[in-house]
Amino acid sequence: RALAFKPKAVVLKLIINFSTHRMSTSLRHEIDELKKRRKKAQNENDLLEEAKICNQLGGLSSQCGDHQQALQYHQYELSLSEAVGDRLGAAVAHRRVGECECELGNYESALSHQEEHLRVAEELGDQTEVQRALTTLGRTYLHQADRGKGDETDQLLRKAGTAFLKSLDVCDKLVRAVPEREVLSMRSRSYLNLGLVYEIRGDYKSAREFMQKALGIVKELGDTDTVFRCHLDLGSLRLKENHPSEAVSCFHEALAVLKKKPNPQQMADTLREMAKISRQPRIV
Repeated sequence: RALAFKPKAVVLKLIINFSTHRMSTSLRHEIDELKKRRKKAQNENDLLEEAKICNQLGGLSSQCGDHQQALQYHQYELSLSEAVGDRLGAAVAHRRVGECECELGNYESALSHQEEHLRVAEELGDQTEVQRALTTLGRTYLHQADRGKGDETDQLLRKAGTAFLKSLDVCDKLVRAVPEREVLSMRSRSYLNLGLVYEIRGDYKSAREFMQKALGIVKELGDTDTVFRCHLDLGSLRLKENHPSEAVSCFHEALAVLKKKPNPQQMADTLREMAKISRQPRIV
């Protein structure tokens, strides 16, 4: 029986452009409002407020897929935080700069900023930021591994796996320190990331088990970003396992999440994954 979902790649390209344009328009309005607030903070010489606004502007720019612009905002955030002596704020800015550098493929710079985030978080005894730092470092190693070859990939995957396991250990320390929902959300992201480690290794069974474990934890928490990632990554995995109909179901679940919380970058990522199905041989 032929699969019902067989879109043409050109149609999907049009859908991607249309969908991302609609959501980008909404985000652009938010960005314009934040720019006005930033100007006000500048006029009042309120450096701390400007740093917070730059953090938000960087986040929205990343959602629009403009990582270069996001990088600039987070660099401003870092400079402003340092100027007012906000060590934790500067550490968070290092993490955000590192995330942008990773998206741009500048891995050495990304790791340098993320390691600084981890160092300061440990000095300040902020276990929540330590957990985030370990997770972010692991994600950068994972990005590198996905583009590496041979022994280099194996080494990077070991580093990524170690970082994610350490992040799970930190979650145990946070049980009484932060709300349970936040700890569960952290755990789910670490499990999902471990699933990606096993996927790159080619151990699809273990990858699927970790991803499903992550989804089982997070789907009741209202953490839409992680729920989205679980569905998207599971869909990509099922596609690699040659189960296109199950992959489509996962992608539809991912799109359903985006109806509640639109994100043009995530929409584009999902539709690009769906486009891969149209290039597979028909199943009869």
